[in-house]
Amino acid sequence: SFRGEHSALVLHVWLVLRRLREEGESGKALAQTLYDTFQDDVEHRVHAEGVRVRVNKWLNELEQGFYGSALAYDNALRSGQGDLAKVLHRNVFHGTDDASNARAQRLERYVRRELGCLAATDGKAVREGRVRFSGVE
Repeated sequence: SFRGEHSALVLHVWLVLRRLREEGESGKALAQTLYDTFQDDVEHRVHAEGVRVRVNKWLNELEQGFYGSALAYDNALRSGQGDLAKVLHRNVFHGTDDASNARAQRLERYVRRELGCLAATDGKAVREGRVRFSGVE
């Protein structure tokens, strides 16, 4: 669904943006370009979903959702183990049921592993877009 795909994209864009913060000014500029490209893609996907009425309202809500999710992910990483799974349960799985809670715990392990992999990835490779994600186990 659009909502599920968007949530997954938000998570992965956040992962890369978080890594780009470590790259100084060149990373900051690239992070802005990545974010702008992401927002352009969101707009195209909203139109592809057939939304013709209140498009700007949709886009504004999705953008605010991105910022809210990114802030929640950052805060959860700072606060400790377990909080990230709760935030993922709410933001990716939309807190739907207990089964999604178990999936959120698996997704937390994935996110932490990918953060580690991104941290170990050479800055030049990150700036050139040579970033790969592994599967969720």
